[in-house]
Amino acid sequence: MRFSLLRKSLRKKINVFMLLNDLSDEELDSLTAEQRVYYSGSLIPNNYDAGFKLAEQLYKSYQLISPREQSKVTVLALHGDATSPASIERKQGLDDFLALHPNIQLVDSTVANWSKQHAFEKVKGVIKRKNIDIIWAANDAMACGATAAVRNYLRPPITRIGGINWDNDIPEDRLTVSVGGHVTLGAYAMVMIKEISEGKRQPERIKHSIFQHSNIKAYKAFMSALQQKRFNQCNFADFLSDSDTKRTFSIDNLICE
Repeated sequence: MRFSLLRKSLRKKINVFMLLNDLSDEELDSLTAEQRVYYSGSLIPNNYDAGFKLAEQLYKSYQLISPREQSKVTVLALHGDATSPASIERKQGLDDFLALHPNIQLVDSTVANWSKQHAFEKVKGVIKRKNIDIIWAANDAMACGATAAVRNYLRPPITRIGGINWDNDIPEDRLTVSVGGHVTLGAYAMVMIKEISEGKRQPERIKHSIFQHSNIKAYKAFMSALQQKRFNQCNFADFLSDSDTKRTFSIDNLICE
């Protein structure tokens, strides 16, 4: 459906810029030369980084509550789906982190369809059978479902649980950590589109390393600015490539006091 809609737009000579999701290499290669003229590129977050950083932060948090060297640390992974690029790349980030730490054992890995309720049911079944130290979830909704299951069925619930998104409706301390920041890429996309429309930038496919974890100092300041709608104080022209005050597009540089 997504690719079909894009091709219809290109046939009508409508410029298309893709945000958060992109064409596959095969889809891009299938476009005609005329269609390629109207494909203006894409901006997607580095989902591999998100998966890796989430695993890293959860493991660091676990080490704080269990500082002694453990022969085995058990992990349950909750994936959004088995086919989308975001889910696949986040899983690869997790897998590569686990490969660097042979003392961490992945005891279960399952798809929970990005759903809080599905995650709740999956985790409820697993924790009745296995001891789980860390629950890695590919989004915050599934992480919250996992938290509810752990709090209902474990006493005390010491499992470290984290997700991806920086959802702003999650009660404080509900998750050990959340990885996010990609919600901001819409703003950077507008900067890129302005440059493309003015002939100052060629269409390109960019994978931006925007993800940060919620334990960084800037996280609370960012969420406060988001909730209070203070981002209109930012001078987004600073992110233009020919700006005299050019800055990298990042979470830190978006916090305008």
